[in-house]
Amino acid sequence: MAQVIKIKRSTGTSAPSTLAVGELAYSKGSDTFYVGDPSTANTPIAIGGAIKNNAGTPVLATGITADEIASLILPAISTSVTLGDATDVTLTTAGGLTVTGNLTVNGTTTTVNSTTTTVDDPIFTIGGDAAPGSDDNKDRGIEFRWHNGSDAKVGFFGFDDSTGKFTFIPDATNSSEVFSGTAGTVVANLEGNVTGNVTGNVTGDLIIGGHTVSDIDIGSEFNDVDDHLMSAGAIKEKIEAYGYGTGDITQVVISSTDSSITGGGTGASGNISFDLEVGTIDGGTY
Repeated sequence: MAQVIKIKRSTGTSAPSTLAVGELAYSKGSDTFYVGDPSTANTPIAIGGAIKNNAGTPVLATGITADEIASLILPAISTSVTLGDATDVTLTTAGGLTVTGNLTVNGTTTTVNSTTTTVDDPIFTIGGDAAPGSDDNKDRGIEFRWHNGSDAKVGFFGFDDSTGKFTFIPDATNSSEVFSGTAGTVVANLEGNVTGNVTGNVTGDLIIGGHTVSDIDIGSEFNDVDDHLMSAGAIKEKIEAYGYGTGDITQVVISSTDSSITGGGTGASGNISFDLEVGTIDGGTY
């Protein structure tokens, strides 16, 4: 009785030219097993490559492509499946990955290492996918990393939950999604109300208390128009132009064009007392 059974074999890459019904053969050059066609002699049928190569690495069966295997497996998936042990699985593709349906990612952290990211949606919704039921006291916006040439920085621009205002902080501290730091400078064209100091050029009308101010007169720029503000220097020059000195006004003379009202007043430190006389009041004829 034979102790070793050997099948037909070849170091070449071609299929065996003769193979009896049910007979086995192996081509090392193509790493392919063959079996003789059960109904037709000398008709080898490729049944695939070795289960493992010489290094012990699993290989696909020769003659069967990955796409063919995928077409057999993927259409059969009609329910949720789990890849690996559901704790730490890496899915790698050498080419692009296209998802034609909706993609939902449930997890703690989602990291996208992409040089360019394009999103068709014109509106980003942050802070949850449903209306919040209470105030979590967290800010909403964008945190960004940058470097000032000496140190790495974290910046923030967005909605400050504590103040209810939009803010920009170039050197920010993030404490559980609550940002703090000194507000930065925003270069922009503004419309509407402004609270705080304004530095720089202002183009357009300035409305104070419902009154429109189109210019501010300083020093010799005094213009006798209603929509101009006067600086202290302009007021001083205007007063001195009427012959008054730089001290307190101590005397005021009052008269009318028809001399019906005459009088004057004197005083000191801004307090003036008046002594007025009314002349003849003539009602005229009719």
